[in-house]
Amino acid sequence: MQKSAATQLNWVLCYLKDILNLEINPQYQALVGRFISLSAGILFAFLSVTIIGYGAAIAVPKDILGPLMHFSPTFALSLTDFVTIGMPLAASFYLLTLIFRRLVKVVYSSLLVGPFILFMLYGLVTIGYDNESLWYYAASSVAKVLPVLLCAILLDKQGVQNTEI
Repeated sequence: MQKSAATQLNWVLCYLKDILNLEINPQYQALVGRFISLSAGILFAFLSVTIIGYGAAIAVPKDILGPLMHFSPTFALSLTDFVTIGMPLAASFYLLTLIFRRLVKVVYSSLLVGPFILFMLYGLVTIGYDNESLWYYAASSVAKVLPVLLCAILLDKQGVQNTEI
C-alpha cells in the first residue's frame, strides 16, 4: 500500500490545481493572485536559505580563485557567489514562477521576488551594521540578488507580452 514519492507529488499537484481552479468571483481574482504570489514569494525566501547554504559549501579550487584574488578579493568572492549561489537561486525562482503560472495563471513577479529581496536586505543590514567590511557584504549580496532580480524582470516582461497577444 506504499505510494511512491512521484505518485504522492502528482496527487498533491492535482489537488492544488483543483483548489486553485475553483470559480472565483472576478472581483476577487486579482486579490487571490496577489495573495498566492506573496505566499509563493515567502516560500521562495525559505527555499533560498537552503540554496545559499549549499552554494556556500561548494569548494572552489585555489587554481581558479587565485588569479582573481590578486586582482580584487572582493570581486573574486562576489563572482564565486554569483556562480555558486546566484545562478541556482535564479534557476529555482524561474521554476517556481513557471509552476505557479501553470497553477494560478496570474503571477505577480514583484510580489514573488519581494520577500527574497527584503530577506537579503535584512541580512545586509544586520551583518554589515557593526562590521568594517560592509563593501564586501554589499557586493556579495548584489551577486546573490542580481540574477534573481533579472530573472523576475524578464519573466514579468514575458508575462506582459503573453497577455497582450
